[in-house]
Amino acid sequence: FVNKVLEDVSEKTEVKLPEAFLVKWLLFSNPNITSEEQAKEILEAEKSIIKNQIIEGKLFQDYDVKVEYADVLSQAEVLVNNQLAMYGIHNLPQEEVQKYAVEMLKQEEQVRQVSQEVAMNKLKEVILEKAKKNETKISHDEFLALLQK
Repeated sequence: FVNKVLEDVSEKTEVKLPEAFLVKWLLFSNPNITSEEQAKEILEAEKSIIKNQIIEGKLFQDYDVKVEYADVLSQAEVLVNNQLAMYGIHNLPQEEVQKYAVEMLKQEEQVRQVSQEVAMNKLKEVILEKAKKNETKISHDEFLALLQK
């Protein structure tokens, strides 16, 4: 449901990208891009991702969605617990789990991924709270058809 709402918002929202600037930025910031044509191709391939990021950023701003360190740490603890559970470790004291989570968050990439996960979860909560829902009964076959879309 939430993904469908985000998809609908993305389809209905017009976002004008500063394409000339983005082409120059790609050429300047990425030494592997050697021509303006190559930069234009990359931009064309990434347009929908950039548009979605802008829309998500606007939704974060409009609905005052904030990602706090405590939220990120809590999510990291959940990830640590899930990983430990895969190895059959279920009763580790919370202090130990938190120590592993803090260690995990020393890696910049992990912080980025966990923060993004927390942000999207908060955005999904806002969407579920604010979105208008029309519940209808459908058959199993209709449900499967909807999943195929």
